[in-house]
Amino acid sequence: METGYKSGLATVQKLSSLKPIEGADKIELAQMEGMGWVVVVQKGLHTVGDLVCFIPIDIVCPDKPWFSFLKDRHFRVRTVRLRGQLSQGIILPLSVLEGSGFKEGDDITELLGVKKYEKEVPQGGSPRGTRPNFIPKTDEDRLQSYLRLLQEIKGVKVYITTKCDGSSCTFFYRKSPELEKGEFGVCSRQQLYAEDDINAFSSTARTLGIHEKMEAFGCNIAVQGELVGPGIQKNKMGLPSLQFLAFNAWDIDNQRYIGYEESRNIFAALGMTPVPLVEVGKTLEEIFGKDDITIDDLLKYSEGSYDSGEPREGIVIRPMSEMYSDVLRGRLSFKVVNNKFLEKWKE
Repeated sequence: METGYKSGLATVQKLSSLKPIEGADKIELAQMEGMGWVVVVQKGLHTVGDLVCFIPIDIVCPDKPWFSFLKDRHFRVRTVRLRGQLSQGIILPLSVLEGSGFKEGDDITELLGVKKYEKEVPQGGSPRGTRPNFIPKTDEDRLQSYLRLLQEIKGVKVYITTKCDGSSCTFFYRKSPELEKGEFGVCSRQQLYAEDDINAFSSTARTLGIHEKMEAFGCNIAVQGELVGPGIQKNKMGLPSLQFLAFNAWDIDNQRYIGYEESRNIFAALGMTPVPLVEVGKTLEEIFGKDDITIDDLLKYSEGSYDSGEPREGIVIRPMSEMYSDVLRGRLSFKVVNNKFLEKWKE
């Protein structure tokens, strides 16, 4: 069975190993089948093969007794070190759940009452609605949750980009017989804003002339990227002004992502700067010079720094030509986040 939490923020998983931690007699290191996360747990509380509740990082838990130890962290699950050991997530015994008959992979998000942590977006302005449903969200799945992705991507030529730490931003333009004139939209991850709004997303669109460029381009497309710079996520890239760095082109009419070459042509035609490239046109086997690529290889590869000297957030890996992933039940695309970044910024 494919494990992971694609269908939920918290899931039932099976423990595959429990390892001692040097110098620690009350805690040990747990891992789960098909996942690359490592989690510090209380020693003797679990047994290999147990089904457990797993909650990954970047999740906010409710104020309930079994989450009381998170109160000082505002109930957010973050990357931490305990006795020198990295720990990413929470593992709880199934006994915290009401009911029975749970099986591996079950979505227990609602039962535990957890929700995804959303970074704050630039302040200012008033949304005029939610992000249109004809444009997908920009969330990337982490490799640690789906180790079988390493088999899906095996032998496939990929491009690797820098994960830029900012706020998700989408611009779209479409024309149809039902619309008197073309519709231009500016979106954050969740909200739709007016073009003349005072927020950072809309002001960037005006500064770059995105509406006019998309209208002249003449296709029904959305371009997604990261808004980075002063006032956003502590400007870890050290930029002097706001920038929009594009990473996705979306065909609105055919409801599909556009592949590497064509998307780069679209960015160029619209005068948009793409996110920085790390590697392009090679297989992971060619990049690493071996066949058996591991998650540890990619975690090490994700390390690096922005030009500012700060640790970069990580990398995003995609095939040169768009591919469907059976593991993700959708687009084959995933991120590998730099643990040094997570630790420094307490993510």
